[in-house]
Amino acid sequence: MPVDSQARPSLTSALRGAQSRANQSGSTKPRCSGIAADDASIESLSVPRERTSAEAIAHAFIDAFNRRDAEGLVALAHPDIEWRPSRLAGVGEVYHGHDGLRRWLEGLRVSRAQYQARVREVRAFDESRFAVISEVLLEGEPVTPSAMVARLSDAGTIIDARAYLSDEQLLERLGLVPE
Repeated sequence: MPVDSQARPSLTSALRGAQSRANQSGSTKPRCSGIAADDASIESLSVPRERTSAEAIAHAFIDAFNRRDAEGLVALAHPDIEWRPSRLAGVGEVYHGHDGLRRWLEGLRVSRAQYQARVREVRAFDESRFAVISEVLLEGEPVTPSAMVARLSDAGTIIDARAYLSDEQLLERLGLVPE
């Protein structure tokens, strides 16, 4: 199925912004299983592509989350997204659609939650499913492992995602993240 032409410019903008901030911070490229390094290059978006890499989308999602940028998250999400944040970042609620993402992030802003996330690894399971192995940071220091398991739509945007406060070994034992 072709990429949604209205979603692509916003998605491209969000991905380029995440790459630019990563370059400015001097961060090194994280370890990545199952994704070719070329696929993570934002520059490759200038060529018509069926999909954007899971790694690029994962980094852009975490970047938008850390900035509390609702529109950045919306640019990466399918209009029918179902988002299940961890209990740390939500109240056990499932957030639906772009308005749900905005409402969730507004709740974080109101709560003055100061934590952020850092990507440790992105694992692609297949063309549409991936996991982000990460950690929660408070004042720049890791406080707990975390992860997000997500599925991409045919348009290459996140349509379903669930976050966990767990280490990757437990997620592997539960079958949520393949070894």
